[in-house]
Amino acid sequence: MRVLILTCNTGGGHNSAALALESYFQEVGVECDIADFLGFGKSFANNIICNGHVFIYRHAPKLFEWGYKKAESDTQRGENSIIYKYCSAYADNLYKFLQMHKYDCIISVHIFATIALDYIKKHMDSRLFACHVSTDYTCYPEISNTDLDCYFIAHKALIEEHSKNGMQKNKLIPSGIPIRDIFYKKASSKEDAKKKIGVSPAKKMILLAGGSMGCGPMEEITELLLEKLGDAVTIAVICGSNEAMYENLSVYDKLHLRGFVTNINQYMQAADVLLTKAGGLTITEAAASNLPLVFINAVSGCESYNRDFFKNNGYALASISVEEVADNAIELLENEKMLKTVTERMNTDFSVPASKIIYEKLAEVVDNA
Repeated sequence: MRVLILTCNTGGGHNSAALALESYFQEVGVECDIADFLGFGKSFANNIICNGHVFIYRHAPKLFEWGYKKAESDTQRGENSIIYKYCSAYADNLYKFLQMHKYDCIISVHIFATIALDYIKKHMDSRLFACHVSTDYTCYPEISNTDLDCYFIAHKALIEEHSKNGMQKNKLIPSGIPIRDIFYKKASSKEDAKKKIGVSPAKKMILLAGGSMGCGPMEEITELLLEKLGDAVTIAVICGSNEAMYENLSVYDKLHLRGFVTNINQYMQAADVLLTKAGGLTITEAAASNLPLVFINAVSGCESYNRDFFKNNGYALASISVEEVADNAIELLENEKMLKTVTERMNTDFSVPASKIIYEKLAEVVDNA
């Protein structure tokens, strides 16, 4: 089986999912390539979309929310919607690439690529085998306008939502979101995990992480936690690519402060509570690590659905204000019964890697084709 994974450089989540799939597929002997979907268009447009997405996501979350709501309201227009027309313009170049390389299966981890693949199947080559992999806990705007061969969704509880939005149930496969296998490997103990990252094994630890871009009111929350807890608890902050936040927080010598890290799995193993925005990949990594969550109210759009889904299913506490974030974090730290309930629920629902489920299903379909 030869597989192409289409991603988009609009934040780290989609690329992380693509890399997780690639890693698993290569381990089981599947030839696998990754391509940036936007690379099949003009480079200046690619740069505008990617850089614009990062800027709006970090600095204008209300505008990001407006754009997402606008996309939701346009979903009934099918191929006439603005998003569908834009994405289908990439179809010619993408199809030429697919004809050259002869893949058995194309996987999209971004709705833009999913739309282009749908256009190709409807207007160029109906025999193309293509599927979509969700990276959020919701049914995306526009996805009901597509008709690929199968859709790997984030959780079995989302089947009904997708069905109500016009998706065929027989094409929905609740696989979970692909993350690296390393998040499923448990540390021998919290104490040992803390030693590995260089913090006191005797103290509980709160981890703050705002995704790859360091989004949300992280500085205000950190300062409030320092005020409330002092040095009784280890407070670790991962700033990602947000250099300004790192510089501003570097004045606090009690913090365990880091910029962009490659061992976030070790930090999740060491932490007792994670404070973060509701990015699909990050919260799935935390759930696989059995790490209780407190959500920061940072970015809306699809992340508001992630936040509600995790809260309603008992995996996390959601917070509106900075004060509430700090209070919820402290409550989780002090309430051992609540901590145990959340971790046990996560261990039950997030124990099987999504990449394994996706591979096994695709191998079955391709082998029988």
